[in-house]
Amino acid sequence: MKSTITTLSPAKKDMDIELAADEVGPAYEKIVENYARRINVAGFRAGHAPRDMIKRMFPDDLRSALIDELAPAALDDGLKTHGLNPVSLPVIHDIRFEEGQTLRFKATIETWPEFELPEYRKIKVRKVEASVEEAEIDRALDELRQKSAEYVPVVGRGVAEGDYVVVEWKGREVKSKRLLPTERAVVLAGHAENEQKLNENLQGLKPDEERELQIDHPADHSNKKVAGKSILYRMKVLNIKEKKLPELNDDLAKSVGEVETLAELRDRLRQEILRSREKAARNKMAEDILKTLSENLNLELPDSLAESEYDSLIKRRFGVSAGHIEKKLPPEALAEVQTETRAQARRSLLNHLLLSKIAQKEGFSASEAELTEELKTLALSNRVPLARLRESLEKEGRLDEVRETLALRQAIDFLVNEAIIK
Repeated sequence: MKSTITTLSPAKKDMDIELAADEVGPAYEKIVENYARRINVAGFRAGHAPRDMIKRMFPDDLRSALIDELAPAALDDGLKTHGLNPVSLPVIHDIRFEEGQTLRFKATIETWPEFELPEYRKIKVRKVEASVEEAEIDRALDELRQKSAEYVPVVGRGVAEGDYVVVEWKGREVKSKRLLPTERAVVLAGHAENEQKLNENLQGLKPDEERELQIDHPADHSNKKVAGKSILYRMKVLNIKEKKLPELNDDLAKSVGEVETLAELRDRLRQEILRSREKAARNKMAEDILKTLSENLNLELPDSLAESEYDSLIKRRFGVSAGHIEKKLPPEALAEVQTETRAQARRSLLNHLLLSKIAQKEGFSASEAELTEELKTLALSNRVPLARLRESLEKEGRLDEVRETLALRQAIDFLVNEAIIK
């Protein structure tokens, strides 16, 4: 096998591969033989069509099968010979083959661009302060109270704002008189997203009491069955529950955390919020350092990675692929979002490239103990056993991704520790 490299750009190369005729010939004849066995040709018994006829009838199929058979190993050899590490699957093109001759084809390969690291030690960066206000602790405590709330049946009164009400609906279209299916729903009385008439008519109703109300639904109503229609509803209250929040005291502290007093709970929440803020501050300083490092790097990034990162960011933000983003945005906002997201994708890839190169140069890597701790954290957050998570990552070939993530974190810590904090 012979292979040569043509550099198309810093991130893209063409590899021209030529396989000798004495290697290609036997493989080609074997493929022709397999085709002849499987293909039925009129006028011949199954599997007995002449090989020359098969070659004339299916030249493109045979050539594709030949590439599928020989290209993977040839590509692998070529990549090793030239020391290339592609970031995506090579694209094969310009296939040239005649029976009895060599097989030649090209493979377009995308790689990370080569570049010299700028000086990354002693980067000046503004310090980001991390602090916690008492009001933030109060909000955290209120969230804990909300999570610990109980919903108790209401006795001796009707529906009041903030109650959770189980309602049975029977609707009839005013114009057509058509009856709608009976439905049950849980309604938060007084909620701003409810129909105003619903909130007004729920007030004061007791279990088993009914009330009629007509609602004129707008044409753009989210429920297409009633959009643009006037519906007369008969509404019956089945039961009412009110939300009871626990007292903010030592008993609450004991029930929600491994502490004995409310003061200890406040202190623990303060520490948790502060750790989160300190981590965010450190990440912000790291982001500023990477921005400084990348400002003078005018690198061409692999197209496939740029598109993949762009698509990933769009999915994360809008829940659809980049090809369907126009369905989520008005035309006047589409171009701006696409431009901003592409710029964000480029920054993300540049940061990854810089951190990877720094990690490699400094010799950062994850120890087995660090890997195990990270897997424990992932297993806990995903609520799966540690052994099952590790087995799944190994099976999918993604364990190295976790190791790389840990090495990149070490690079981030290194940059911040080495920086000059202003």
